[in-house]
Amino acid sequence: NSSLALSTGRKWGPLGFELSGIYTTEFSGQNNLLRQKLTAADQTDNGSKATVIKRFRGDTYRFSTRLSGVLSTGLHLSDDNDISLSAFLNRNSQDVVEQLTGSVQSLSDNVVDLGTLGYIEEELAFGQLKGRHHTPWTDIDWRSAFTRTRQDVPDVRQTTYLTAPGLPPQFSNAESGGLRSFQAMTEYLSDSGLDFTTPFPVWDELTAKFRWGAAYTYRERGSRQRTFKYTPFGNADRFQPPNRILDPRNVGAFADGKSVGFSEISTLRDLFSGTEETIAGYGAFDVPLV
Repeated sequence: NSSLALSTGRKWGPLGFELSGIYTTEFSGQNNLLRQKLTAADQTDNGSKATVIKRFRGDTYRFSTRLSGVLSTGLHLSDDNDISLSAFLNRNSQDVVEQLTGSVQSLSDNVVDLGTLGYIEEELAFGQLKGRHHTPWTDIDWRSAFTRTRQDVPDVRQTTYLTAPGLPPQFSNAESGGLRSFQAMTEYLSDSGLDFTTPFPVWDELTAKFRWGAAYTYRERGSRQRTFKYTPFGNADRFQPPNRILDPRNVGAFADGKSVGFSEISTLRDLFSGTEETIAGYGAFDVPLV
C-alpha cells in the first residue's frame, strides 16, 4: 500500500486559497471466502430448516486507488461583502479478481468453478459559489452549487466451468458463465438559493426581522447496462481455458465455421433516465416579545 498527500495555500490581499490532494493505492485479498444462497425454511420433524442451494468457497483480490482534491478560496471585498468558492473531486477505482469453487443444487454432482474479472470507477465532483452582502436595509445570502456523480463498470467478465465425475472441467453457460456486462450511471445536480433578512423596529426599541427567500434544485440521472453472452456451438472444445475457447478468432456465426456465438441479451429495463425539479420559497417573521 502507498499514499501521497500534498497541501498548499496562499493569500494576496483580500484573496486567499487553500489546495490539498491525496493519492492512495491499496491491495487486499480475502482467502477461503464463503458465499451461500439459501431458500425459505422448510418444515421438518424438528422444526423449520433452510436449504442451501448454492455454496461456494474461494479467493477474491482487489486493487484500489483513490484520488481526491479539495480547493477552497475566498474574496474579502469589505466587512460587508464576501464571496467564496469551494470545490472537491473524489475518484475511486477498483480492479477485482475472484475465483470460487463449489456446488449448485440444480447442477447435480458437478463441481462448479466461477471466475469474475471486473473494473469499477466511481467519481464525485462538487463545486459551490456563495456570497454574503450587508446593506443598511437588508442582508443578502446566495449560493449556487453543482454536483456530478458518475459510476462506470466498463467490462465485467464471468466464466463458469463444470466438472462432472471422471471428466475434466468444461466451459458452461450456467451460473452466468460466458457473460460480459457494461454499466454506466451519471447524475447531475444543481442547487441554488437566495435569502434576504430585513430588520425593522418594533415596540420598546426592539428589532424584529423578516426573512424570505427562494431555492431551485434540478437533478438528472441516467443509467444504462448492456449485457452480452458467449454461447459455444456443438463444434466447440469446451475443455479449453477461457482465453482459448473465447478467442476472437473463434467467435462468429456457425455457418462461418466458428465455434462460439456472441449475442446481446440486454432488455429495455436496462436503460433508465429521469429528472427531478424542486422550486421552493419561504417567508418568516422573527419578532421579540419582551
